[in-house]
Amino acid sequence: MTTVKALQLPIFLWRIWSRYGVADCLEALRRKWEFRRKNVDRKRGLLTLRDGVTFRVEPKSAITFRYFVDLDPDMWREMDTFLRQTEGRTRLLDVGAHFGIFSLAFAAVGGEVRALEPSDDAFPILSENVRLNPELKVRPIKQAVGDRAGRLAMHREGDHFVANDASVEAGGGIEVAVMTVDEFVTAEQFVPDAVKIDVEGFEVNVLEGASSLLSQHSPVIFLEVHPEFIRRQGRSVDELLSNMSSCGYCFFDSDEQLIADPALFFKGPIRRVVCRKWVE
Repeated sequence: MTTVKALQLPIFLWRIWSRYGVADCLEALRRKWEFRRKNVDRKRGLLTLRDGVTFRVEPKSAITFRYFVDLDPDMWREMDTFLRQTEGRTRLLDVGAHFGIFSLAFAAVGGEVRALEPSDDAFPILSENVRLNPELKVRPIKQAVGDRAGRLAMHREGDHFVANDASVEAGGGIEVAVMTVDEFVTAEQFVPDAVKIDVEGFEVNVLEGASSLLSQHSPVIFLEVHPEFIRRQGRSVDELLSNMSSCGYCFFDSDEQLIADPALFFKGPIRRVVCRKWVE
C-alpha cells in the first residue's frame, strides 16, 4: 500500500506531462501544494476552491470537484475563466448543473443561482450540496431545457445522461420534462446575466430555446461543446455557430482570446468556450 501511494504522484505528473506538457505539470504541482495549504479543514467537508471561494461539499462529489482545483488543466482553466468572467455579475442560470460546482462557486462570492439538473443520479447530490450551504443563494430545480416544451428521453453515457431519440424502454434510460430557457426565465422571473451550459450534445437545442434571453439581455455564456454528441442528435456545430452569430455573440477560448475561426476550433474534441457579445 505504501508503494502504491508513493507512485501515485509520479504517475499523475506523468499523465499531465504527456498530455499537456512541462508547464502544466509544474502548475499541477503548485496547485496541489496550494490545495493542501488552503484545505486543512477538508475532513470537515469544507472545500476552498480558490481564494475567497469556500463551501461545504457532499462526499460523493468531492473528487469530481477536485478536477477543477488541481487534477485537470482544462477543467481548472475553465473554472479560473468562469470566476474572472462572472466577477460583478449577480444571477447565474446553471443548465446541466450536475453536482453544482459552478453554482456553488458563483454563489460563494455573493451571486444568486438557479441550478437545473434533470438526472436522477446527479440531482440528489446537487440538492445535498445546496442543503449543506444554506447561506448560499442556490435553488436546485429538477428540470431539462431544450428548443421546445415536452418530454425528452435520455440514456446514460458514463457519468452523465445524454438526450436521445430512442424510447426509454429500448434505451434503458429515463424520460424527463423539458421547457425552453426563455419559458423558464419568464416563469421564474429570473433574468440571468451569466449562463453556464453543459448538456452533453444538446447545446444546439438549448440555445435555440434561449433566443429571446440572448437577444434581449446579452448574458455571458459558458458553453461546453460536444461535437460528436451534437452529431448524434442529428444537429451540427454549424447550426450552433449560426444561432449564436444571429444573436450577436463571439467565441473566446479559456485564455479569453477571440476564436477567429470557430468552425475549425470546434472540429476537435470537447471544447469549453466563453460566448459574449463584442460590445455588451
